[in-house]
Parts: sequence; structure tokens; C-alpha cells
Amino acid sequence: AGPAAVSPSASAAAAAGSTPPPTVPPPQRLSGADYSLMQSVGLAKQHFIITDPLAEDNPIVFASRGFFDLSGYAPHEVLGHNCRFLQGPATDPDAVAEIRAAVSRGEDAHVVVLNYRKDGSPFWNDLFIAPLRDPDGNVVHFVGVQANVSEERARQLLALKARASNDERSRKLLHASQRAMSATAVRPMGADAKHAAPRAAEEASGAPLGFE
Repeated sequence: AGPAAVSPSASAAAAAGSTPPPTVPPPQRLSGADYSLMQSVGLAKQHFIITDPLAEDNPIVFASRGFFDLSGYAPHEVLGHNCRFLQGPATDPDAVAEIRAAVSRGEDAHVVVLNYRKDGSPFWNDLFIAPLRDPDGNVVHFVGVQANVSEERARQLLALKARASNDERSRKLLHASQRAMSATAVRPMGADAKHAAPRAAEEASGAPLGFE
């Protein structure tokens, strides 16, 4: 059996007579280790999404119920879309670049990044992403597991990462994130402002932002 979470829009699509959207990858598409990983994530009722890097713009093809609760978005606003909608004005571009590079290389990544709910309120996302491979070793999906952490915990994780890396880029990320915490501590951003920054950044770079 696959993960316990079920695509929230599948039953509605079936009732309407249409083909349901893609859900959790079937076992024949994943290596044994990666399918076991997805079973564990699903049974633990984690907040997570699955994306399709082989499709244009790396869209979300599955989201757990916890993800909808955390983000405030409805299934039709999530499935089939790139997850850049979580990004906002104070999301650190270095964290986004780190995630994008990992996706491009087909590697794991762990970042602590400021994201935004649908209502514009910010939250700190302790995000882990990992490629999911088929039995031949080809990357066929990515999974992103989110954990909503406190500002204090975010500071601790960022500081640990900076000390472990001991490089200028990590220190810049820590300082930028601390500035973002101060800027967003007392006021949420409106939906229009939330979406302006990631779109401008994407247009400037000419590349999809991927996991954000």
C-alpha cells in the first residue's frame, strides 16, 4: 500500500466524469528504497508534496492533507502548479537558489526558508527535498517535506548550518533570514505583494524557481 494521504481532488474529479489528477507514484515507478520512503512519509502524516521534474515547470502532482492545512490553499490552486506560490517578498533568494541547484543536479537539499500562506501570513519552513528514482536510477519525481517551525528554531537551524558550512554564503543566508524575520514579525503581506517578488525574480533569471 502507498502513503495514507489521498489526493483530495481525485473523488471530485471522478464524480465529474473526468480523469483524476496524478497522485502518489505507483510502486512500479519507484525504486524499492524510495517507495519505502514514501510509505513512511505518508504514514507519518507529514506535510509533503510530490512534483514531476519531467513535466514543464516541475508541477505539483500530489499534496498531503497537511500541506493544504499548512498553506491555506485549495487542491485546485496547488495541483498542476509549481510551488513558487509559497514564496514572498522576504523569502531569501539564496535559499531558493540552493533548492533550484539541488533539483537541477537530482540531489537532496535541506533549507530553512520563509514562506507564505495563502492569506499572506509568513511561516518558517524547515524544508527537506529529495529525488525519487525509478528502478533504473532515473529521477522521476521529487518529494518536498515541510515542517512549520518557530522563529527561534529557525534561527537555531540557520546558525547551525552557517557554522557547519563556515563559508560566506551561509553567513549571508543567516543574516538575510534574520533581517526577514524582523521585517515580517508583526505584519503579514497581502496576496498581491506576496506574489510580486517571486514573479519578478523568475522573470529576471529566466528560469522556473522550483521548490520555494
